[in-house]
Amino acid sequence: MRTFLLLSWMLFLFRISYFSFSQTLPALPNTSHIITCFPDTTGYKVIKVGTAPGDNYNAANLQTAINSATLSPGTVIVLDAGIIFTGNYSLPNIASGSGWVIITGSKMNKLPAENGRVDSTQSSLMPKIITSNVNYPAIQTLASAHNYRIMGVEIGIAPTAHYSYGLLNLGDGSSKQNSLSTVPNNLIIDRCYIHGNHAVHDTMFQCGVWLNSANTAIVNSFIADIHSSTQNVEGHAIGIVNGPGPFKIVNNYLSAGGECILIGGGVPAIPNLVPSDIEVRNNHFFKPLDWFPKSKTFNGDSCYIKNHFELKTGVRVLVDGNIFENNWATIPTLNAAQGGSSILITVRSLQGGGYFVHISDVTITNNIIKHCGAGIGLTGHDSEQPDDTVTVRVNISNNLFEDINGPVYGDGQTAGPNIGTWLGESGGPGPNDVVFNHNTVFQTGVITWTSAVTEANVFTNNIFNSYKASDGQGIWGVGVSKDGNQILTKYYPDITDAGEHFDRNVLIGGIAANYSNDSTISKNYFPTDSTKVGFVNYSLGISNYQNYELTAISWYHNMATDGSDIGVNFTQLAIHLSDTATCTTTITGIAPVQDSQSKMFVFPNPANSQISVSLTGVGKMLGAFISLYDVSGKLVCIQKADSETVVIDVAALSPGLYFIQLKNAEGFITARKIVIAK
Repeated sequence: MRTFLLLSWMLFLFRISYFSFSQTLPALPNTSHIITCFPDTTGYKVIKVGTAPGDNYNAANLQTAINSATLSPGTVIVLDAGIIFTGNYSLPNIASGSGWVIITGSKMNKLPAENGRVDSTQSSLMPKIITSNVNYPAIQTLASAHNYRIMGVEIGIAPTAHYSYGLLNLGDGSSKQNSLSTVPNNLIIDRCYIHGNHAVHDTMFQCGVWLNSANTAIVNSFIADIHSSTQNVEGHAIGIVNGPGPFKIVNNYLSAGGECILIGGGVPAIPNLVPSDIEVRNNHFFKPLDWFPKSKTFNGDSCYIKNHFELKTGVRVLVDGNIFENNWATIPTLNAAQGGSSILITVRSLQGGGYFVHISDVTITNNIIKHCGAGIGLTGHDSEQPDDTVTVRVNISNNLFEDINGPVYGDGQTAGPNIGTWLGESGGPGPNDVVFNHNTVFQTGVITWTSAVTEANVFTNNIFNSYKASDGQGIWGVGVSKDGNQILTKYYPDITDAGEHFDRNVLIGGIAANYSNDSTISKNYFPTDSTKVGFVNYSLGISNYQNYELTAISWYHNMATDGSDIGVNFTQLAIHLSDTATCTTTITGIAPVQDSQSKMFVFPNPANSQISVSLTGVGKMLGAFISLYDVSGKLVCIQKADSETVVIDVAALSPGLYFIQLKNAEGFITARKIVIAK
């Protein structure tokens, strides 16, 4: 799958670059050295924290266990599932050593396997780390902390709390972290449930996870109920202000009122910091309709709503294979400027901030965006920045925009950028070097609402709605009387017929005469309605997005500049939506391991090709089963105890740390750890 995906990606980029002539495509992020797969834990020790007899620490001493682990990295801390650890815990710097400190739950074997996403219904299978002090997160890193993995843990806030500025703080956004040398790094959050409280009334939950760190990944997790009833505190599932990156945000459910992911929007304490190398893939961005005043399921609480994804500063950002669902204009009483757009790329510092911000090399590909008041907003320039600071090199390709609906999700304006517009461009000069290629867009408003003069913007191979009884629902902008030629000449001056930068687009219901400047060499098409396009089944697209694919008898089949269908390549879209990482091992959990003073002996230890298990003195266990688990809890071998000495073949097992368990209907006993070395 990975090889095929890479080849298809390279071919896709080649096609864009070949047919876009002068376009400089964005550089992709470098996140290859962030390894999210479970590490080799050969030689690791295990510390259990819970309430069972014989545990090393009780629930009140979780911090003691963490501090102990940092003295000898290469430690797995196993927390009893279901136990609530109430407090505010810190992850200190590990003074020396290269191993990981892994904090995980005792029932990982009940949770999805590695690369599978958890959800809120699995809360009972997780230990819970809950803050009741609203001024402090449940977990925070200290300066220079590194090599921590948190896996299969619920992180939240007490039900009585009504505000929080962060539940999991990876790095520090304050002046305490004012140099790169103090930034926490090499942090992995895997299969965790992170949440505020569901009720919106009188709440101010600012952030689920602060990523003010480096070399950090959030994967396979469920972050929800991060919201605010006031615009004074926006709710972000993930926020990045004072972290340099790289970051991987992959295969998560992200639900927040303000922005599900916000990058920038605050003053970084590290001078001239711009977050870089950010990979956002295969996530589900979602706002529940019980926050939406027009919904039948509205719960009556007003929630401050902004966007799914907002980038105010960042370099080399990939947004690929995600689903963005449900976004609407904030209710008028909150006096918000947002009109329901899903994605906002707006180079911006705080008013009067005077610090450096920059956006370049942004790739938004292979996503589904649906049920929103507007599509994408692009801002080219921030008035607080030098004139040459312009958003540059953006690729928006092979995305499906479905039900971009101003009347349902917009702010009620009868004119303006929030009436179901697909693309809003403002803040000129720029944005420059932007490719819009192979998108399929079903919007109720204008295709573009533009007020910025741009350079090297290219619109090719797209399908748009352009219905309206009179002029004005196509390529549109401020100060024009007709769509098409007027707006392209005024705001896109380098788009020419010979340049073919507005080429092979299908404008459903559009007026061909308004686009006569691009009709001799460039070829654009104006079918009267959707029935003339040749979709597989347009009316059923809402239930299955692949019904928006073109049939083989469509006039626009194989008519794109690259010889493929105009609009989305649905095969490529499906591959990217389902793409998951491949790990060499499947992590299923930490088994319920106990120390015991039984007379079960295991030898030799360390072992090589065989181990012998002697049951002298525990004859009542004859007929029981001997199970061998690796350090992650994966069952790797099971054998019946049919004599007092049982020989087990371990030649096929990888070197590492294992635990052996003897169990019958009456219970189980466990020997101490064994090591297989080859």
